Amino acid sequence: LLEFERAIARRDYATALNQLAIYVAKHKDDADALYAYAISRARVEQISGRHISEAIMLLDQYRALKPNNPEANHELLDLYAKADRRTETGRLADEMREQDPKDVKALIAKSRALLRGGDYDGAMKVTQRLNDVAPLNLEGQLLTLELLTLRKTPPADVLKRQQDMQVAHPNDPRFELLLGVAYEYASDRDNAMKWFRTAATRTPPD
Repeated sequence: LLEFERAIARRDYATALNQLAIYVAKHKDDADALYAYAISRARVEQISGRHISEAIMLLDQYRALKPNNPEANHELLDLYAKADRRTETGRLADEMREQDPKDVKALIAKSRALLRGGDYDGAMKVTQRLNDVAPLNLEGQLLTLELLTLRKTPPADVLKRQQDMQVAHPNDPRFELLLGVAYEYASDRDNAMKWFRTAATRTPPD
């Protein structure tokens, strides 16, 4: 192994970063080293946030060499979100969904980008697809609840939806938590706390 590979293996990204900067300057076509450089750059934080923009630049260079690496695309989606680059997030998520329509991270990223842009109807369409693809994904279900509230769906309708889902998934803390959120939206604090406490005592079955 090269020294930077050993550093990454022990999660010493600061050491790897310094070594990779020298290595990549001499081996510009080494895609794997460039990817390792991007990941190390993202993990070594700077107060200015410059590490994010630099990691994005490096991942863009990597994708020019290897455009269809799902792991790299997911990493780039996360960085775009941290940088609040909604346009780039949406475009990359669309590319990834063309390759894999069931890519959960791409669906989440697309929905969040649309939500932040104020397109609640568009975000809801993507989130409904996400819920169909991954019904047990808590982040996706919470996104749907958030969009229902932003679209000013009547609390009774939201509550009925979550009650039905909890019945369909008994003893699953994810749906107990979601039911608690629905009760909170309906201004029923007592029942909200009841379901939050119940959810906290359980472990998801899967």
